[in-house]
Amino acid sequence: MLVIRGRIDKHQALTKLDEMAEKRDWLGRPIYKYAKRYIRK
Repeated sequence: MLVIRGRIDKHQALTKLDEMAEKRDWLGRPIYKYAKRYIRK
């Protein structure tokens, strides 16, 4: 993952995840919650 490899920081990753989640109607869904938890580790 890009955060683990140091390509982007956690803030950038969470921002992009939120953008994708809005476009794909993922907000509140398990895939969104799991990804958010994974990034915040």
